[in-house]
Amino acid sequence: MRHNVTEAVADSRTGRVVRGRSPQRLAAVVLDVLDDPTWADRARAEGPAFVASRFGVERLVAETLAIHGFPAHAST
Repeated sequence: MRHNVTEAVADSRTGRVVRGRSPQRLAAVVLDVLDDPTWADRARAEGPAFVASRFGVERLVAETLAIHGFPAHAST
């Protein structure tokens, strides 16, 4: 089974996506991250906002309402 992680990771901003199943590609990405002293700071700074926008309660509610045919800002 193949999984698509691009919804959970903003490649090169909050994480790294290794395309292709190759130890060499994985090693190259790991070395790139280790060679970039600012990478962890960028990921740490951008990660929380990215997660909130993709997996926050507001998105969950809006998508759930849309699935059931209600407008995103339905009044109760």
